[in-house]
Amino acid sequence: MEASEKTTAVVISCSDPRLADAADAINAQFKKELGVERIIPLHRPGVVGLFSDSSAVHRPSSLDSLASANTTMEDVRRFALEEEIAMHLLFHRPDVLAIVAHHDCLGHPGNDEHQERSAIIAASVLRRRMGRYCFSGRIRSATLEECPNPGWRVKMLD
Repeated sequence: MEASEKTTAVVISCSDPRLADAADAINAQFKKELGVERIIPLHRPGVVGLFSDSSAVHRPSSLDSLASANTTMEDVRRFALEEEIAMHLLFHRPDVLAIVAHHDCLGHPGNDEHQERSAIIAASVLRRRMGRYCFSGRIRSATLEECPNPGWRVKMLD
C-alpha cells in the first residue's frame, strides 16, 4: 500500500434511519474495531437477511441466471448489492468487509440472538461469494446494540 492510501472497510448495514442519525458515532466505532482509517458505508433494508438465507450461496450470481423463472426479488437485491460491493473491491481495494445486523430490525426481524446468528451466517456466505472477486481481505460480522448512551454500540462477532 502506498503511504497516501488509507486502510478502508466497506461496512454493509441496514438502512434504518435510527442508524443514519448516529452514523458518525457508529463509523468511529467501526474504524476502531476494524483497525481502519476510512469507512465506505453501504445501506440496505434488512441486509443480513439477503445473505443469511441458507440458499443464498446457491442463488443466481450472474445476469443470465437472474432470468430464471425461479428468481426471487431477494435474488435480484442480493445480486445488485454484490455488484456494488464488487465495484468497491475493484476501485477502492478495502482491507475489510463487515456485514452488520442490528437490534429491532424491521427488514430482517428477530431477537438479538437471531440477529447475531444471521450476521455470522451472512459473513460466511459473503466469504464464499466474494472469492470470485479475488478479495483477500477480512470479512467480519457485527451487530449494533441500541444503548441509552452513546446510542449504538458495535459488537464484533468474529
